[in-house]
Amino acid sequence: YLRLLYLTEGETGEFSPVESRQLSFNSPAGKCQKCSGMGYVVDVDLDLFQQNSHMTLPDLCALIPECKPLKNQLSFFAEALHADLSQPLSRQPALVVDSFLNGMQSQKSNFRGIGPYLVKLNSEDKYSGTLLHKRICPECKGDRLNKAGRSIKIGSVSLPEASQYSINCLHDFIEKLVEGSTTTELGKNIGKLLIEQLNDLIRIGLGYLNLYRPIPSLSGGEYQRLKLAALLQGTMEDMVIIADEPLTGLHPTEKMQVLKQMRLLCERGNTVIIIEHNIEAMERADYIIDFGPFGGRRGGNILYEGSFSGLLLCDQSITAQYINKISEKSQLQMIQGNTAERLLIKNAHANNLKNIDVSIPLHKLVGITGVSGSGKSSLIAKTLVPLLEKYFLNGQAENTCQAEDTCQGAELYGACYLAGYAYVSQYPVGRNNRSTVATYTGVLQHVQAVFAKQDQAKEYHYQLKDFSFHSAGACKCCGGTGSIQTAVSEEAFMESKCPECNGSRYDRKILQIKYKDRNIAEIMGMTIDEAMEFFDAEKKIQAVLCELEALGLGYLTLGQPTPTLSGGEAQRIKLLKALSQDKGNMLYLLDEPTIGLGLYDIYNLNMILKRLIDK
Repeated sequence: YLRLLYLTEGETGEFSPVESRQLSFNSPAGKCQKCSGMGYVVDVDLDLFQQNSHMTLPDLCALIPECKPLKNQLSFFAEALHADLSQPLSRQPALVVDSFLNGMQSQKSNFRGIGPYLVKLNSEDKYSGTLLHKRICPECKGDRLNKAGRSIKIGSVSLPEASQYSINCLHDFIEKLVEGSTTTELGKNIGKLLIEQLNDLIRIGLGYLNLYRPIPSLSGGEYQRLKLAALLQGTMEDMVIIADEPLTGLHPTEKMQVLKQMRLLCERGNTVIIIEHNIEAMERADYIIDFGPFGGRRGGNILYEGSFSGLLLCDQSITAQYINKISEKSQLQMIQGNTAERLLIKNAHANNLKNIDVSIPLHKLVGITGVSGSGKSSLIAKTLVPLLEKYFLNGQAENTCQAEDTCQGAELYGACYLAGYAYVSQYPVGRNNRSTVATYTGVLQHVQAVFAKQDQAKEYHYQLKDFSFHSAGACKCCGGTGSIQTAVSEEAFMESKCPECNGSRYDRKILQIKYKDRNIAEIMGMTIDEAMEFFDAEKKIQAVLCELEALGLGYLTLGQPTPTLSGGEAQRIKLLKALSQDKGNMLYLLDEPTIGLGLYDIYNLNMILKRLIDK
């Protein structure tokens, strides 16, 4: 509607009448050619390679895993320039160094170069490391449109300028335009429709955002409410709306706003079903269905149906038990005493941060709180994590480190007190179906070691890789996937269980090796609880499984593909992996670790955090 309003009411100046596509940065006719409509250009900080000039070109490529394809091209590169790949970068001729970093083209080799290659990977969302530095496009100054698109204005305000107003300010701007005497009747009608949409965003607490804000930069709570706003703008009735944990990542005040809007949807004649652990949502629900008692195979039963007050009286419900325990405040005790060791972040200004300085005490449990969009993720994910990554990547011994990417100019002091860090983000774990709970947590390699020690395995000289469906132990028919695809048309495939391994993924000869009368495929089908009992004498396996069980994941099977895990399960699996990296003096950064967790799971997580602090 904003674009349509500018077409109707805008003045084009020196340019001929502008078409709709010329006001879109996604269209070739409208986008800035310098930045392809992104508003920024990407440069590569090649200082890392200059700092490691004592290394050879192949070793420098190996510093960044994403540059492996370039490493494979180096033989042709060396032949074209008569370069000696055994020599370090510092001893290479200037032409070789420049071509290695920035690329070259010849009859013998078209070597893209480290810098251009990383920029290409970034444009394909395959690399976002700290070597990349984004800066505002020098051509459009961040407006994303070409000169013709930027020229159309209402009053003195261009479309990019209006798009960068906060939604609250944009609402006032459009309201004055609608009330203006020079606005056409068509323009007033378009403006009224636009105001209605802006009002929906303001009602659910998103008035501080602007229309140019990239979706990936939104917090989880902001994105949830943005989707809810799209539902509120609809006029359909008698619909069933299903929301999966819509209060995830929201501040308590924001949860009330969202629940009010959901009640509004019900008042329009719709039915709203939400999957939620939140107590406020339960209190306001007209009807509750409680599942349990636990997860996985120990769940799947309906324990209660009815009102919230009735739920509290249900003795079988784990949910009710922990709601009743809330008054007991089963929380971590505050750790007394001051610590001289701190992390100091200076000049943090990512997204909406106002060049702030933040001091974080070490050896404590530190909470970063605030409403959605207040800057929590901007401080941790966009500032502290890149600073730490750069510090440990460069192996600096100094007490300070400067970021060169999304938070250029921010500084970090005190990283020298840390042995390392682990960041547990909200991103899902492995997207590949070959990734399982056992492979992701590392317990599989210990299980493989147990099988490789069996007498029959030694007789056939089997090694660890022979008990992996990723390599030598994979079924020859399906390649270790457990299924085969049959083409039913040019674009459609039918997937069926592999007839050779019957879905086990393993080669038949590997399944002949057994431990306690079970083969490795049968082990992968065990739940974590069952495996704990089965491997009671294997300390390394027990150590991992006990942690998983303590996190409330005992119902998962070892062979469950990680892409099938729920959000809460994925968070806890990643937390376990982070805990396994413990070297002492570790900094653990947990981004909303209670997402998707029930009250029982949150209690278990509290116990894990208490153990970490005690260490």
